[in-house]
Parts: sequence; structure tokens; C-alpha cells
Amino acid sequence: MHELFKPNDLHWADIASNTEGIELLGYQRYGTVQGPRIGKERINGSILKDNDPFINKHAAVSRAKSAASAQQPLSFEHKFNLDRQMLAHEEDWPEEDTTVDIESIGEPQLKRLPPLLWLELTALFDRYSLPFQKRKSPKKKRKEEGSVFGVSLETLVRKDMILWEETWSCAPSVVRALAAALRQRTRDEGLLRVPGNKQKIEALCQLIERQWYSDRGTVEAALARASSHDLGAVFKRLLRALPTPPLTQELMRLFYHTYALSGTTQGRALNLLVLLLPAEQRATLRELLRLVREIVARQDTNKMTEHNVAMIIAPTLFPPSLLIKQSDSLETQLATAANSCHVTEALMRWCDQLWLVPASLLAAAGRKPPPHRRNHHT
Repeated sequence: MHELFKPNDLHWADIASNTEGIELLGYQRYGTVQGPRIGKERINGSILKDNDPFINKHAAVSRAKSAASAQQPLSFEHKFNLDRQMLAHEEDWPEEDTTVDIESIGEPQLKRLPPLLWLELTALFDRYSLPFQKRKSPKKKRKEEGSVFGVSLETLVRKDMILWEETWSCAPSVVRALAAALRQRTRDEGLLRVPGNKQKIEALCQLIERQWYSDRGTVEAALARASSHDLGAVFKRLLRALPTPPLTQELMRLFYHTYALSGTTQGRALNLLVLLLPAEQRATLRELLRLVREIVARQDTNKMTEHNVAMIIAPTLFPPSLLIKQSDSLETQLATAANSCHVTEALMRWCDQLWLVPASLLAAAGRKPPPHRRNHHT
């Protein structure tokens, strides 16, 4: 599945370049990836109203994309670059007075926030006619047989609290340790992209699995000695081995469908979704996005641009096995991969604002509910 995220340099004119023994009887174009089509009322599969400002904003871009796509091959890069024209950069956050981080909110307000967040998110998705597929969490949880790999974030955090009384972070200690080790190596070229040494990666994974909760110091010393590429491979394996995706079964598809939005509208939707994540998933996502932002900041030396990093971590946030069916056409699979990368880039771009509670919702959560009136029967 991860092959979908690789560029395709094969041009349609290169096929059957050796014509010996070949007679051309006819031809037709096959498999050109079209960008999101904006006609009278449809964009990226979503129905929009005729007077919706979203149509007017992007109609010109869509016409240019459609003309360009007519001469282009079927490839992930082509699909990604067409859709990227819709992204609006350097926009201001919708609510300037939004400055309160969700981690600093008291328990009473925190409990009153989810219904308000769901209401706001539902209204936003309804406005742009996006699919609102809220999946229920599986009732039967997968048995966790390992010590670290394949263990849920909630279990890892619970172990940290029991063994070391680490209550100040909801991101597992092993995730924080790997991220910290990688931060020391952000100048290394190809970080997260170069695969590393297979034997050393396997040995490091086994060491973490066996000794993280019994001899943490020894493991941390091994992390300090390991190469950046081996560490990157271990970090990706740990996140991909989670029994549920980092964005959760319930919310992952809602995150994915924000690809149809752009600019601050997309940022606001992602903000609401991040605030709805359980504390462990939200803290782990924060750790991941902070790391990749630091990597991208050193792209002049490590050659890892925002696009390169997004292609690598998108399958972690949006596992292809949960989004793509075997029966899907190649065009659909490529579009899904490109859309996942777009959302991943948006998460990276809005990283500083994703954890802030909208001021209007914070004010509403701070209001005390009216006293419950009882009907007295005489």
C-alpha cells in the first residue's frame, strides 16, 4: 500500500517505445488522474450550494487544473500537485483572541467542551456538505500481548504513571524518548526517509520491548548511540504498530475528509477534531507534529521538505488498510494517498493553533448550566 505514496516518473508516451512487431489499431486515454472537479455543485465528491463562497473562491483554480490534467500521466505526484494549488497559505487564524491551550483548562470546563465541539464540527461539515462518517470504537478490544510495541497509548501511559509516577504528560514515555533522540539529529540528511540498517533496527526494537520498563537507562543510552535513520525507523514502527490509528477509529475519516477544505476553514475543522481526540492521542500527535516541524525547519541541510515529511507520516496517521479497499481503482487509491498527504501537511502547517480552544466555545463551556426544573405534582 505504501507504494502509492511513491512518485511515478513513467510518462504515457514512454510505453511501448520499441514499436518492432507492433501494429497500432487504435488508442484511447486511460487512467488520467483528475484534480477535484468543481462543476455546478460538486467539489471533491461533496455537494455545495450555488451561492457558497467556497465555489467562487476555487472555481478559477479548478479550471486551470482541469486543463493541465488533460496532458498529464497517472501518478501520485501529479494528483498531489494539482490539489495543492487549492491551499491558501499565510492566513490568519479565525479567532484572534483564541489563546487558551486545552491542557490548561480545568476539569469542569473540559467536561462541557465535547458537546460544543461536536455541534460546531457538525455545522461546519454540513455547510460544505462533507461526509460525516463518525465511526464507533470497536467494542471488542484487541488483546495486547507485547510490552511496548502493539500496546495502546492508554496502556503505555498507565504504565508510566504506575512505575514512574509520570503524570505531567499524556504522551507515552517511550514516544517522548524517541522523539527527543531524533530532535538531536534533525540536521541528518534524509531523516525519516532513509531506511536504516535492518539488523540494528530489529535489535533496538527488541531491546525497547524487553527492557524499557525494567531498565530504562540502558535503553536510553542505546537510543543515544543509535544512528538517526535507525531511530526514525523504530519511531515509525512504534506508531504504526498501535492497535488503533493515532487519530482513532472514530475520528480518522473525519480528519481525512477535511482534504476538501482549504485555508483557515480546513484549519478550523482540524482544530475541532484535535480537541475531540482523547488526551493520550492528542498528546502523542502533538509530540509527532512538533518533531516533524523541527525536521522541516532544517530542510536546507536534511533535504526533508514539508511535502517529503508528509508523504512519510501520512500512512501512519491514515493507514491505507483502513481507507482503501482492494476493489478500489488505481485512480481512487492514488487520490486517497494524495488527500491523506494534504491533510497531513495541513496538520503540520497549523500545528501551533490546533491545541487552542476557540474563545467562543471556551466562553460557552464556562457558563453554568441553568438549574434543572422539576415538575411538582400535587
